[in-house]
Amino acid sequence: MEMIIKNNKIYNNSKAFLIAEAGLSHDGSLGIAKSLIDKAKENGADAIKFQMHMPEFESSKLEKFRKKFSFQDRSRFDYWKRTSFTFNEWHFLKNYSEKRKIIFMCSPFSIESVDYLLKLKIDAWKIASGEINNYLLLDYIIKKSSKPIIISTGLSDYSEVSKTIKYVKSKLKNKKIKNKLAILQCTSEYPTPLSNIGHKLIYKFNKKFDLVSGLSDHSGNLNSLISAITMGAKILEFHVTFDKSFFGPDTTSSITFEELKFLSEFNKDYNQIINSKIKNKKISNNIKKLKKIFHKGLALRKDKKIGEKIDLKDLIALKPNIGIPVKQYSSLIGKKLKKNIKKNNFLKREFIE
Repeated sequence: MEMIIKNNKIYNNSKAFLIAEAGLSHDGSLGIAKSLIDKAKENGADAIKFQMHMPEFESSKLEKFRKKFSFQDRSRFDYWKRTSFTFNEWHFLKNYSEKRKIIFMCSPFSIESVDYLLKLKIDAWKIASGEINNYLLLDYIIKKSSKPIIISTGLSDYSEVSKTIKYVKSKLKNKKIKNKLAILQCTSEYPTPLSNIGHKLIYKFNKKFDLVSGLSDHSGNLNSLISAITMGAKILEFHVTFDKSFFGPDTTSSITFEELKFLSEFNKDYNQIINSKIKNKKISNNIKKLKKIFHKGLALRKDKKIGEKIDLKDLIALKPNIGIPVKQYSSLIGKKLKKNIKKNNFLKREFIE
């Protein structure tokens, strides 16, 4: 199982692919959106992801807020409208992401937004949890593009997830597209309690559907993401924020950029650890040199003359390991010296009868 997003190969032995979800944290500001790209890149994300809402094609005045947070927006339709960008602005953000060498991703919520993203030539499709049963959208994407598709499962039970994955797989197979689908365990609670995240489903999805799997996280808890990496997640999506007191509906479900930096470093280090080629306890040449320094050899606690017998109380173990190793001390007990030996001098076999 593998997936390639631009130049990033995602497979069982790769590090996790990190998607920093900007969402609508920019609140309609192109400048803030640009800053989110900068901070995501600087702190180790592989991709920055936005959401492209075109309210006239996806919403109505009847759509209610998940969480009432805005003074200036009477409905989610108004919120989507106020925070949306023009095509030229999206084009700017895509180009700026490429300039910063971070992959630009954006979730579509309508056929029209798919058309925008096709023009922008995005590298992968991220299907939000609310669109998992939107076969109209999925069919259109598969028809128009051969780029990888990542599906979140936050608003679906296992039966719905299974049906959609089977459906998309069949469509991709008909188009002769392989290794272009991934699945993310997700729980659409904001923020999600740790006990409700469902980390164990990462492995279950991987085996059940034979797909690259991962986690779309809304806990705002760094430990959840670290745990996901250790439990086999190969794609991680998580909301990011400048500060957890920042304005917006998703800040309590987000990690900070400082936390992202830690996550990125852990991701790289953990991947090196689990892919270490050391499977047996062997000693390298460098360690052999250190053994002589840190191990001990046998010496005498006091001066002794030729012909005297060596007693246990005569022996002392000193660094470095010169002469007779300390582990062989018992072989010297009762043996006679063949020459005079001074205190703290190391013993050698030729000194012993």
